[in-house]
Order: sequence, then structure tokens, then C-alpha cells
Amino acid sequence: MDKSKDKHAANKSFINPKFLFVVGGIYASYLMYGVLQEEIMKKHVNEEGERFKFTWTLLIIQCLANIIGAIVGQQLSGPAPPGVPMTAFLLPGTTYIIAMLASNEALKYISYPTQILAKSCKMLPVMFFQILFFGAKYKARDYAVVVIVTLGIILFQMKDKESGAKDSMYGIILLLVSLAGDGITSPNQEKTKKQYGASPNQMMLYCNLWAFMYLLVGMLYIEGFQGLVFIQNDSSLIIKIMIFCVASGAGQNFIFMALHQFGALVLATVTTTRKFFTVFASVLYFGHVLSAQQWAGVSMVIGGLLLELYGKYEKNLKAQKKI
Repeated sequence: MDKSKDKHAANKSFINPKFLFVVGGIYASYLMYGVLQEEIMKKHVNEEGERFKFTWTLLIIQCLANIIGAIVGQQLSGPAPPGVPMTAFLLPGTTYIIAMLASNEALKYISYPTQILAKSCKMLPVMFFQILFFGAKYKARDYAVVVIVTLGIILFQMKDKESGAKDSMYGIILLLVSLAGDGITSPNQEKTKKQYGASPNQMMLYCNLWAFMYLLVGMLYIEGFQGLVFIQNDSSLIIKIMIFCVASGAGQNFIFMALHQFGALVLATVTTTRKFFTVFASVLYFGHVLSAQQWAGVSMVIGGLLLELYGKYEKNLKAQKKI
């Protein structure tokens, strides 16, 4: 998309029926994804009263659904750019699955609102690795955003006695591992995209193919077929996982549609506001009790993300004036 088209998209997108469809798809997909992720990993029990604890099995099913979604998406969007090797996605594919594994495993030990807020701080490791490996430079506002979001998460974690069970330190450590994986994945995906001109669906396909291979080995070694047997014997869980996978694949495709048709700036707006509604949906659906202090922490995180978003809009306006 050239700059004139991007400018047109930014000005017209909010009254565009296609925009409403894509944004509605992102919200619906990821709200459903979030509720079902928490339901499967923290709430669901079978008839024997056993909880589902097979993270590797769930993720391998999710990656398989994403692979199918990427193939279908590529077919609908036209021929893929030639000469893009799968090996180019070895590193981002590896760190991508490390981040996913750690994030999903963390849900066994922390609340979903905590996970969402912590994952909102992914700009911290991304900035760190961009500076360390690619020599990137950032403005004072970018550092301010990181500080505000980080302080908001710390405030959220400093729970009052009345606010319920505390999150496990092990779960927090897993989140830090997940954030480190995100920090390495994003810059390397961007680097690979620029180097080979890979389409979004190719990136989705190859990263998930690498993830699938890692997960297959890990599942067979760590969980065996216990997770598949558990799922097979629980019809209600089968339905939940099917909807979960459809929501995951649909959400990724809607994100790529938004990126392609409306630009990165509009996509950033949508994904930023989505985080608040995901936390709100989890609180309402599962009855999480948040103290005033924790809501203040949530507000700081959202405020920091909005400040980051404002910086992107300001940068976009300056670029438009140069046209």
C-alpha cells in the first residue's frame, strides 16, 4: 500500500463497512479466544473432576488450525511472493512458540487479566532487542510509555488483601519468558519480511509450521497422547477447543486483513483498545474481583498504550504533510 492509499484509508476507514466488518471480526475473535483460553486452561473439568493441563497438546491443535487458516488466507489473497525460504523463519518460529508456550503455561498460575496486562508490556523487550541487535533509536515518549505501562502492571500486582488469590511468582517468570520471546520474534519477523518480501500469510504459515514441528516433538516426549485421549473422552471440551481454534485462526486473518487494507496505524488502534475489552470481558464472565488499586493499574496500562498510539498518529500526520 503506497502513502496516498494509506492516507486515504486513515481518513475513510472509520465509515467504511468493510472496516466495521474487519474490526468487528478482530474484537469478536479475540474476545472469544480469550474467554475460551481461560476456560480451557483454568476452569474446565471433565466428569471425573479433572482439569485440562495439556498445554503442548492444545497449542499443537491451535498451530494446526493456524496453518490451515494461513493456507486458506493465501489462496484468497492471491499468489504468494516467490523465493521465500521456510528456513528464514527458523529463529522467529522458534521464539514464537517459546512465547506461546510460556504464555499459555502461565495461565495455570496467574489470572487472565494479569496475562493480558503483562503482554501489553511487550514493547519493553522489543525495544531492548531492537536497540541491542539493530541499533534502533527511540524518543523520550517511547521510554515514558514503557515506564507507565510497567508501573501500571506493578500496581496491578500489588494486590490488596481483599482482592483474592495472588498470582504465582512462577507464573510471572513464565510471562517474562514469553515477553522475551516476543521481543526477539517481532524484530526478526520484520527483518525477514523486508529481506524476502514475505506476505503476512507466508509469515503466519512458516512460523506456525516451525512451531508445529517443535510442539509435535515436545508433546510426544512430555505429554504423549494423554492430552488427545483427555480431549477425545470429553465432548464439551472438543467443542470448546474447536471454537477456540476457529477464533485463533479467524483473528489472525482479520488482523492481516486490517493491516493490508487499512494500514498499521489503524490496526494498532484496534489492537490497543481490544486489550481493555478483553480484560473487562474476563472480569465480567469469570467474576474476577479487582480492587480500586488494580483498576488504577489497568487504567495506567491502557493510558500508556494510548500515549504510544498518539505518537504513531503524530508520526503519521508528519509523513502525510511531506506528501
